[in-house]
Amino acid sequence: MDVFQYLAPGNYEMEEWSRPDEMALFGAFWERAQAELDTMEDAAIADLCCGTGMSLLGVISHPNIKTVTGVDIDARNIAFVRQRFGLFDNATFHVADVIDFLKVDREYDLLLLSSAYHHIPHAMQPAFAEQLLRALKPGGRRYSPKILFRISMRR
Repeated sequence: MDVFQYLAPGNYEMEEWSRPDEMALFGAFWERAQAELDTMEDAAIADLCCGTGMSLLGVISHPNIKTVTGVDIDARNIAFVRQRFGLFDNATFHVADVIDFLKVDREYDLLLLSSAYHHIPHAMQPAFAEQLLRALKPGGRRYSPKILFRISMRR
């Protein structure tokens, strides 16, 4: 199969939904993100390397969310996610390299990164982790099973 056809958003999702291990991770991810949102009011959240928006499925309708920003480098994914969440007028999605996107002053209450860190070139991962910390408002939180460990180990 052509790799670019395989990576088409619908094909990617079909594989993800068919994997019990991935869906268990998403279930835990959504549960944790919802618990974080329960402690916030008017939260500005960002889903970095958002892909098709699977990370947002379990949280986007949370009543404590004021704004949602999604970022992905793949225009096909952003087109897919814009269609998926088109009814949410508080959600915007951007085609951008997440590293460049975070270089602009931005502040969020909660950062979602589901399987995002491994897409960042290894040499740029420490700088990316620092950008994540700068993108959080005072008291803000980031949640990613993979990135929390790496950031906490660097502190």
